[in-house]
Amino acid sequence: MGNQGISQGGAACMIFYLKTAEYLENYTFLLEFNTGEKGVVNLREILLDESGAFSELFRKNLGEVKNFHLDSWPTLAWDNGFDICPDVLYEKFKAQVSVSKV
Repeated sequence: MGNQGISQGGAACMIFYLKTAEYLENYTFLLEFNTGEKGVVNLREILLDESGAFSELFRKNLGEVKNFHLDSWPTLAWDNGFDICPDVLYEKFKAQVSVSKV
């Protein structure tokens, strides 16, 4: 899988995906992206603030949060059908890195 795709304008754009992921604690994951960047990302907001059955499941049972895998994209996914777009994970990662550098 390559790192670049083509946007509508014909310019190259980056396609993000996960190389590795490890659950740490309290909704935080250690993520490594295909860019070579690696860091801790807190996904509490995404996992608990989504409306519907998934957030309810994650609220009631922290064990479900830990029960993830990398799907074929690859990105974080759970057997219950919930997944998080790799672009969203990368944006969250970059935002948290920016905040920690301030």
